[in-house]
Amino acid sequence: MKHRLQLVSMKHLEGKMKYRIFNKGLATDMSKIGTYSERPLSVLSPTINPKGWAVPSAFKGKGRTQFFPKGYKEFRKAQGFQTNYVDTDYTGSLRLSLQTGLAQGDIVLGFSDQEQYNKALKLEEHFNKTIYEPTPQEEQEIDNIVLNELNTILDEFGL
Repeated sequence: MKHRLQLVSMKHLEGKMKYRIFNKGLATDMSKIGTYSERPLSVLSPTINPKGWAVPSAFKGKGRTQFFPKGYKEFRKAQGFQTNYVDTDYTGSLRLSLQTGLAQGDIVLGFSDQEQYNKALKLEEHFNKTIYEPTPQEEQEIDNIVLNELNTILDEFGL
């Protein structure tokens, strides 16, 4: 029963947090995580650095670097990503790493990869925001879900 309650609540929390962070760009306090920089930026061409994080469609010409006068915001836009708010989602690896899983006998929500966890900490530091923790509303929803699931379990046993 314990794992059933944990699984139902953590899966709900995972969905809510991922939507808030990656689809809405909101921190734990429900403020915008931030805005993308418009400080001029040069990026090494993916043909020079094929393991780099830039996609070739963002590059015009055959130079070693591409200059983006409107900064990272322009760079993201050139690759087809939204730029209205910071969503901390570039490759999808951070979103995929935030998972419900088993740890020390309990079902929990956390990062499944140390590298992605470190990235999350750096993003929180960079934007000076708590991002990857539940909001008070999300915590309240979890309490309600646990109570509803307990009632369902009691009904299943005819109690």
